[in-house]
Amino acid sequence: MNPTAHPSAQHGKVPMHAKLRRDPSHAPKPQQLIETELFRITAGNFPEAETRLLLRKATLVGASAVGACHLHRHGPRWTLSPGDMTGRTPKPEHVDESFSAACSEVSEAAKSLLLKLDCLDGLPGLLVPVKTPLGETEILLIVLKSARDANLAINVGNQVTAAMQLWMKANSQRESRWQVQSLAAIMELVGKVETSSTLIDASSAVANEMVSFLGCSNAAVGVRNIGKATDIRLKAISGVHKLDRTSSLSQTYEQTLHEADVRGEQGLFPAVDDDNAHLLLAHRQLAGAVHNEAVLSEPLRDAEGETIGVWVFTGDRNVLQNPLFSKFVSTASPHIAGALGLLQRCEKSRVQKAWATFKEKTSKRTRQMIPLAILGLGLLMLVPIRYRVRCNCVTEPMSRRFAVAPFDGTILNGFVEPGDVVKKGQVLAEMDGREVRLELSAKVAERQQALLQREIELTEGNVPKTFLSELENERLSSQADVLAYRQRHLSVRSSIDGVVLSGSLERSEAASVRKGEVLFEIGPTDKMRVEIAIPAEDISQVRTGNGVKIWIEGREDTPLTAEIKSIHPRSEIREAENVFIAKIEFENKDDEYRPGMKGTVRIDGEHRSLGWSMFHKSFNFMRSRLTWW
Repeated sequence: MNPTAHPSAQHGKVPMHAKLRRDPSHAPKPQQLIETELFRITAGNFPEAETRLLLRKATLVGASAVGACHLHRHGPRWTLSPGDMTGRTPKPEHVDESFSAACSEVSEAAKSLLLKLDCLDGLPGLLVPVKTPLGETEILLIVLKSARDANLAINVGNQVTAAMQLWMKANSQRESRWQVQSLAAIMELVGKVETSSTLIDASSAVANEMVSFLGCSNAAVGVRNIGKATDIRLKAISGVHKLDRTSSLSQTYEQTLHEADVRGEQGLFPAVDDDNAHLLLAHRQLAGAVHNEAVLSEPLRDAEGETIGVWVFTGDRNVLQNPLFSKFVSTASPHIAGALGLLQRCEKSRVQKAWATFKEKTSKRTRQMIPLAILGLGLLMLVPIRYRVRCNCVTEPMSRRFAVAPFDGTILNGFVEPGDVVKKGQVLAEMDGREVRLELSAKVAERQQALLQREIELTEGNVPKTFLSELENERLSSQADVLAYRQRHLSVRSSIDGVVLSGSLERSEAASVRKGEVLFEIGPTDKMRVEIAIPAEDISQVRTGNGVKIWIEGREDTPLTAEIKSIHPRSEIREAENVFIAKIEFENKDDEYRPGMKGTVRIDGEHRSLGWSMFHKSFNFMRSRLTWW
């Protein structure tokens, strides 16, 4: 309905005052016009504010008055609202004690009263009492041009009063019917909440029923966890079977719920007045997200005033701004809040739901067997067994020998590679002797020259120079002996029988080497040892003397059995794991095992209960992570 258009124009009728202006010569009698207009107003289904406005306008025309207004009683005082004024009337601040006394006198006597209005330059005013269906009285004030119009004003006032009483009675009946319908709807909503098994089902039922009953587009319900000062969580949206809490729409709804909770009162966007226009940003965003004109929210408070949750409605503006819509929401809120709060307190926990599901899926006999099964499992956990540690190992030679470069020089040839079996004295590599031979020839020549020089100096009797030539001869002799030694030891040989563990000169021939540089690593294979990597978490369960069984890769059919001889006192990192190294020696007959072969070891520890053996690692892990234990 367009509030700016005249109500009679919307019903295809011409208002009375328009007819009067149109053709005064053919105009009907004023009495007939006022009765027709009053009948049209009372018969039309206009809102209350518009009905009162039409009645005041009819009064102005019928009584030839300059103004009309309605005064209402609030305790001993009478008040005048700006929305109840038409034409030239007193202002709300003009209703003082004397004016209120005159209104009270009219109300008690139930008779009209004509008095002089000083606030309007002495214009006469007619106070007409109007009895409401609830037994209260309100005053219709008609401001006249002069006292000569008093009789006409009294007659028109009585007619308007009768029309107002008729309209109030009809409106009261409509109000009673609405209250009955609202009460039935609220009882139905509470019944659906009470019959729901979960809080989510109840919230979904409330949202869907509110959309069906009120005619809005969408409804959503959010609930706060009982006893916790947390934000309200979205539980249901009308027409949505399963919520996606990560979606932008759900997040927008939750922001609106939080904003409504902060407001603490009913919120309507767009706001109908400036007093309630604050904190409506999330409401505005929700209206845009769901493509609706208006959003209305209301906190769900129970009878004790505790906020259980919030419900939100979206739809057309004329639907949500209807006073009956907001009135029903406010009336139903305490009842729905109480039902949701009771359901939340009575809702089963996850453990209770799981137990109920278990009872539904199993028979009574099966449930009776559970304690026996638990008892049997507990006794089984107490059975003592030998605790065994599983770990990895690798084979290594008992000792190692290194073949090194005898002097600075160049490698001429390499004859072995890692994995080759070598014998004691076997040539492993050959050094290049050309440089040695050249140096040796040069030193021999220089020595002969020194000897010749000594003979010459001796013949000439030069004793000092003879002595220096002798020293030079000894120096050159020593250097020649060193070069001769190198020439005799150009071959790099193995000092023991064994296997070449590392070192290969296949790609390094003609490479320069330094004296003492390791060329080959050789290990004997007649006796070997197994290095067992015991995890640090199991080292407390391993002792020297514990029996072990070793499965070497490729020799699983013939496992080794032995006892731990020693455990290194310090841990080390192997394959990114903190381990302690235990060593076991064994005879390697027929060279079955080679260095570097890996395997699996089982260490037989002490006897422990089955439960301890299975769960002590998990138990210790939890105990080490929980600071309060």
